[in-house]
Amino acid sequence: MTCRSGLEASAVRILIADSRHDVRSALRLLLEQDAEIIVSAEAAKFDDLVEQVRLTRPDLIILDCDLPGLQAEGLLRILRFISPGVRVVALCARPEMRQAALSAGADAFFSKADPPQTLVDAVRHRFGLRVSKPPVVGHTFDALGIPPEGHQECERGKDEEG
Repeated sequence: MTCRSGLEASAVRILIADSRHDVRSALRLLLEQDAEIIVSAEAAKFDDLVEQVRLTRPDLIILDCDLPGLQAEGLLRILRFISPGVRVVALCARPEMRQAALSAGADAFFSKADPPQTLVDAVRHRFGLRVSKPPVVGHTFDALGIPPEGHQECERGKDEEG
């Protein structure tokens, strides 16, 4: 078990696992605005994720449901085996994956069409961190310059407006 001191001892360590660099970067930017949150690692595929979980022992993993290398259900089982206490948030481009992700063992589910601040607020709430900034309302991952990966669900708001 690794020892942490000072700020790191009280900070929540998060590993972001998403196949897209732009999504990982945007999440890191949002999460690291908070001094009590540290993005301890990133992973773009299954093998990298397993290695980083073993090396960094995160408190929370934000997991892309479509991470290359293994289906989400199998990946969740492996994560629970190598790091039993870790919390896992499934982040998917397809909202219809919600039930499958939760049934497979994810602690929470967020769609990439949801406002990113919703995910940050949920992390803060789960780990008992104080809310230091008002939520950003109405911003989706699209608003951060992240294209919706071609899924209709992510463009829902644009279709309804026009």
